[in-house]
Amino acid sequence: MRIPPDKLDEIRNATDIVDLVGSFVALKKRGKNYLGICPFHTEKTPSFNVSSDRQMYHCFGCGAGGNAFTFVMEYEKVSFIEAVRFLAGKAGITLPSADEEGAGAVHEQLYEVCRTAAQFYHNALLGEGKLALEYLRHRGFSDDTIRLFQLGYAPNSWDAFLKHSAEKKFPVETLKLAGLIRGREDGSSYDYFRGRAMFPIMSTTGRVVGFGARKLFEEDPLGKYINSPETPV
Repeated sequence: MRIPPDKLDEIRNATDIVDLVGSFVALKKRGKNYLGICPFHTEKTPSFNVSSDRQMYHCFGCGAGGNAFTFVMEYEKVSFIEAVRFLAGKAGITLPSADEEGAGAVHEQLYEVCRTAAQFYHNALLGEGKLALEYLRHRGFSDDTIRLFQLGYAPNSWDAFLKHSAEKKFPVETLKLAGLIRGREDGSSYDYFRGRAMFPIMSTTGRVVGFGARKLFEEDPLGKYINSPETPV
């Protein structure tokens, strides 16, 4: 299970280490800090120090120390994830479910596939995409605009991007979900965008989520303009 960093921060901010440790160890205030008998080794004189300011604990006797997460791990003898669940429960914070976590992983993979595709098409435009570059310039796109918005060219090939994505080890099903490749009845796959000027579609956060494409070759049987299908992102 992967816990998002912002969720860990939320749990950390909602947990007061003095209250947490104090529910297991008798603490007495000493100046700015709190002192008690260390729960991790046998001692008669208190040497277990808890800092409210730093939200940390440290034992001057055995050297044990850390934050709220490590305290629960050491005291309860549990894993990090179990400690996170314990503290989230005390704070009333809901952790992402397995389904939500899985959906998040799929979304990130789709974003990465689309980002890689945009870079591939842009590089192809600057390489073999002379016809597409002339078309874009004729339409009034300056070189700065082409570079800024990563306009590109899908090579007039059945498998140019497919081969590139294989080098990146992207799952074929993710490429299909992103609308970048299609499957044949015999089980093989092919590039959906071929011989077209490519226009990345951006999300409100500036991430590539799809493409619009304009055909450049008259023999192309698809429409003048085609777009990526609806995807989870």
